[in-house]
Amino acid sequence: MVFEWRVPIGCDRCCAERLPGRSASGSDAPEGRALLAGDVVDGRYRLTALLGKGGVARVWRACCVDTGRDVALKVMRPEAELGDWIDPAHPLEDLRALHDRFRREGGLLGTLDHAGIPRLYGQGMHQDSPYLAMQLVDGESLRRFLERWRPLPLQVAVAVAVQVGEALACAHEIPVVHRDLKPDNVIIDAQGLVHLVDFGIALPTRPGAARYTSHGATPGSAGYMAPEQILGNLITPRADLYAFGCVLYELLTGGRPFVPEAGRNLYDLHLNAPVPTALLHAGTVPDRIALLTEGLLAKEERDRPFDIGVVLDVLRPYLPVRGDRAPFPVPDPDPTRVYREPETRVSGPRGGRPEAVPAVQARSHRSDEWLAEEEVEAARDAARAELETEGPGACCDLLAGMLDSARSQFGPRTELVADVQLLCADAARVAGDYRSAAELFVGLARALERSSAPFLRGIMLQARLGAAECRIPFGATEEAFARWSAVVEEVAGLVEPSDAVLERCREVAVELHELGHGAEVDTILAKLDPL
Repeated sequence: MVFEWRVPIGCDRCCAERLPGRSASGSDAPEGRALLAGDVVDGRYRLTALLGKGGVARVWRACCVDTGRDVALKVMRPEAELGDWIDPAHPLEDLRALHDRFRREGGLLGTLDHAGIPRLYGQGMHQDSPYLAMQLVDGESLRRFLERWRPLPLQVAVAVAVQVGEALACAHEIPVVHRDLKPDNVIIDAQGLVHLVDFGIALPTRPGAARYTSHGATPGSAGYMAPEQILGNLITPRADLYAFGCVLYELLTGGRPFVPEAGRNLYDLHLNAPVPTALLHAGTVPDRIALLTEGLLAKEERDRPFDIGVVLDVLRPYLPVRGDRAPFPVPDPDPTRVYREPETRVSGPRGGRPEAVPAVQARSHRSDEWLAEEEVEAARDAARAELETEGPGACCDLLAGMLDSARSQFGPRTELVADVQLLCADAARVAGDYRSAAELFVGLARALERSSAPFLRGIMLQARLGAAECRIPFGATEEAFARWSAVVEEVAGLVEPSDAVLERCREVAVELHELGHGAEVDTILAKLDPL
């Protein structure tokens, strides 16, 4: 779907409450009629121009009737227009999946805080169709940009790639896989800022996340889908790295890595054709970038770079710096400008949106107060009960706020503090904050590494299992399997391991089993049967 996003103007106030229904003439568009310019959606947004359309949704330029400000309004098409997206054998189920996916896109945009990702202003329903009100971006798609300016000078190509990679890094931090990275979903604004858009099929990779896929559908765009995505296998952030490799190849060469040929379609080429080596023989592309691009296009995800951070480390040294001359010819817009004239760039997290607070971040006032041991125990018990019944919430937040003070006062290797830190790490893991959870698990395991007391030894083993499990959402399944295996081997040698340790060994085993390590997991797990 190609969007022409325009001026980024917020309308947070009008999104706070629903207004009485009205249109250009005072009432909403008649039920069942296709939306037209001038209609008012949900009593809030008057449509002014159609910006883009796809199989599932249309994107409109719209004006907030309360403030007079502009937004991009993405509205799902009525059921009658969804065609191939709805299987006649499962119409209600497929329609519900599309609605749920639309709502999830809004939820994801609400948590992604980066200047290169359009912010969410509000969402709702209009005549049984969900909609999203988002930031507008003044610019053109990378697809159109390439049509006008290819081949790109190296510094222009790298400037675009790094900005896309930084936006992607924000999503992967959660972690969320975009699943539809392509030039059509990259917008360059008038100042040269690059924006990653259309999170319509983005997928959280936390264990158990719903996929909301219609029957027989493979979400993604031909020409940019990773082999595992084409095959319908498990998706990790490394699928986005493959798509990033396709885009990077196109930025550097002006052409796609694979082009349909007689008897071979794009899917076959991405699955079976050798990785293109043209970049390795191009004198204008540094060897490091050529090798990086080849690695990104590896058929097996384990052969690609570990994460987008590794990719950015390779690309950033080739960026222009303050005071460099403009490329020749100077493209319009110019993506190098934000590096040559950094005062024009709005980088990193931006204002105007409430910041997401990690589940393990301290939110209480206890950090500078003396804690009684009984107070910490009561907070721990309340947090454990909350986590087991409702999931992480206020009690877990309160306990997380006490953790630093408790470590300082009672020592990191006491039974109470170790138990609290493990509980805080588990709360972060359940909440989907895998990076923070991993830091707590790893720190706890190191602190208790030399402990011989049975209780502390059990906490240490659970922390190591938690650290292994936190690698899974980031695609490091081989590393997770190796860490899990090492713990199981150690547990199997214990005389009487705790029930909690045995339970965690089996919980992580279930996830690894689903990720393709079935036979290996069963063999190793069998060592725990006598226990």
